[in-house]
Amino acid sequence: SRILKEFLIPVIIDLDSLKFVIKKSTSYMAIVTEELRFLDVMYYIAPSFNYSQFLHAYGANAQKGFFPYDWFNDLKKLESDRFPSYQDFYSSLKGSNTLQPTATEILGVDEVNLIGRKPSKGTPLTSDEMFQISQLRYETISNMFYENKWTMKEYLIHYNNADVKPFLSALKNMSKYYIDRGVDAFKDGFSGN
Repeated sequence: SRILKEFLIPVIIDLDSLKFVIKKSTSYMAIVTEELRFLDVMYYIAPSFNYSQFLHAYGANAQKGFFPYDWFNDLKKLESDRFPSYQDFYSSLKGSNTLQPTATEILGVDEVNLIGRKPSKGTPLTSDEMFQISQLRYETISNMFYENKWTMKEYLIHYNNADVKPFLSALKNMSKYYIDRGVDAFKDGFSGN
């Protein structure tokens, strides 16, 4: 929200005329200009859905990537050809390691094979299973980093692409679902044409 307010909105106003903004509490539901419409998709999905559930619900079966947000505190780190340690994936915002799955997270095939089952609300992951999965995730992305001879800049590009492509696929599928029923959720979801 701060980034939108301080950086994005002033640039939009300079480049294009701002038509209107819809704000809810401290977040932005929509920022609409003459040429562009920025929408927060979180307002178009069920309140209890998280990112991986959104992807799964709309047929974009890809896992979210992992990035050491707290570790990345200097642009010079983009030049590094050394992959951050497992501990560097700890997130002060989340209060845990970002590689660690939630108790009922939708897992990848290798992760299900590792623990021998799919978690559910009735049988959530144990702390030992979460740790095993987080170790597998770290090993997988670390190996990918070194096999591709990446720098952190190249890893960041991969991370962003891996995050955006399935999101766009899910968004396209969600839009088609509603359009097939005569509703353009991204146009009819709020007034302001």
